[in-house]
Amino acid sequence: MKNLRIAYKVTTMRKHSHSVADNIVDQQFNPEKANQIWVGDVKYLRTGQGWMYLAIVMGLYSRRIIGWSIHKRMTVDLVVRAIQMALNLRKPTKGLIFHSDRGSQYTSHRFQQQLNITILPLQ
Repeated sequence: MKNLRIAYKVTTMRKHSHSVADNIVDQQFNPEKANQIWVGDVKYLRTGQGWMYLAIVMGLYSRRIIGWSIHKRMTVDLVVRAIQMALNLRKPTKGLIFHSDRGSQYTSHRFQQQLNITILPLQ
């Protein structure tokens, strides 16, 4: 009997009670200096222990991964740990833009609060 491959589908859905920021990056993914624009995403990986989720933060100027977290569940904690690692490594100043999809982890109140506390907005 053939091995059946079961498709694994993850959808990006936000909770309607969560706010969504405007897309100010607008496909301009070539910043002029470091710590100007970071991007984040979550991918799922098939491992010997089952599905694992990897959250990453990449600095667009260097195109390097500057924060990451892995866990068996796709939670707000997963993305918060990744952004905290990036913040501890790079220590950005005010005005940093963080760009991600509109998934519930990124639009959650807790993640937004983490960004507001640690990344001062442009003035």
